Amino acid sequence: MFSVNDTVRYGTAGVCRIDRTQTRVVGGEEETYYVLRPVHDARSTVYVPVNNPTLAGRMMPVLSRSQVMAIIQSLPGLPDCWIPDDQERKRRYRESFVSADRQTMAAVIKTLYERLLALREHGKRLRVDDERCLREAERLLYDEFSLALDMAPEEVPTFIRNQLGQ
Repeated sequence: MFSVNDTVRYGTAGVCRIDRTQTRVVGGEEETYYVLRPVHDARSTVYVPVNNPTLAGRMMPVLSRSQVMAIIQSLPGLPDCWIPDDQERKRRYRESFVSADRQTMAAVIKTLYERLLALREHGKRLRVDDERCLREAERLLYDEFSLALDMAPEEVPTFIRNQLGQ
């Protein structure tokens, strides 16, 4: 169970701070919710039912600095996770955004970024859905990395390149 002021990662909302718990009446019954505020979007609010194991199960502790550094160091060895079927690729990549597996998200970013670079060499671009997936994965992972590394999210890509000597 989480507490008020804990920082968590919640699905595609990304890194959030638990602002408070709140009891609301839904369908004639009282239910307690975590009230989450995305760290990088103070205008948003996410309500998560405390007693719903599926939704509350999407809340997870944010990564530590050492966990982030381990993911960064593993990047060169991550497999290419390109899926030829466009719809299947989009579905599976989006599933990884909700999961707790940041390593898979890092592999998605690496795969799409390498694909982007290869296409640019031929004057081409990523498909719109792939571009969206790349931006969403970067937002989710870099927001979490930035918190652990105590830097702005936009500084994370440069930090990663520096760590990998690129």
